[in-house]
Amino acid sequence: MKYYLSEIKYLINEKFNKLSKSDEEFYEVLSNDGIAVIEDFLSDDTCKEIRNKIDHLIDVKSKANWEDKEKSDQRIMGVERFDKRFTDLFEVEKLNSIYAKYIDSKNMHGFIMTNRVNHMENNSGSGGGWHRDMMNRRQLKFMVYINDVSESNGCFEYLVGSHKPSMKRKLNSSLKLPLSTYRYSKENITELNKLGYNSTLYPAKRGTLIVFDSSGIHRGKPLSSGVRYAVTKYMWDTAIPKHILDLLNNN
Repeated sequence: MKYYLSEIKYLINEKFNKLSKSDEEFYEVLSNDGIAVIEDFLSDDTCKEIRNKIDHLIDVKSKANWEDKEKSDQRIMGVERFDKRFTDLFEVEKLNSIYAKYIDSKNMHGFIMTNRVNHMENNSGSGGGWHRDMMNRRQLKFMVYINDVSESNGCFEYLVGSHKPSMKRKLNSSLKLPLSTYRYSKENITELNKLGYNSTLYPAKRGTLIVFDSSGIHRGKPLSSGVRYAVTKYMWDTAIPKHILDLLNNN
């Protein structure tokens, strides 16, 4: 039941938050698919500047406070503490309005994460494989590519429609997994593919912004070559989870 109670709250919130006509069209795609894309969100010059800052913070300042076991995915959780420009990237009326309508017009707790993912043998890609961030609530993220991203260097991959409460239950049931399961093996995804649930790849040029509900099934595709840079705004309408706060306090 709790998987539907929070959705009722979101649906009521949607009724009281209006958008411009163009933003409503964008919102409809986001609401239906769980994901929508804005091209040319950042300029090439801004991406170059941000990429240099990421390299400096990771390689010179040693500010990365999380990395995966392969040391492929290096992250700075709370990067805005070291450079306010990262917060400024997302201070856009359109994004604020989208969050207010999709999640909450009053409550937003969050931070900025930047990561650099390098190709290494047996890497899992950004995020460590297929997963959902939440099961019983919506969660919205804004992720912008800082370099050109293709299938070979780790583009985002999303199971369109898997963010919907009914689909969360249906997909886990199809896999004979508990409803609380939020991580999925390659075999799980292959089984869903056989049932007709296919993921979509999102290769794009630098500066492209991906807005997505991270309660849907997603991953950063494992890299077969190269490197991927991205900056992501994490947001909750509840308190930031303790295990993430611990990472934020690591630096």
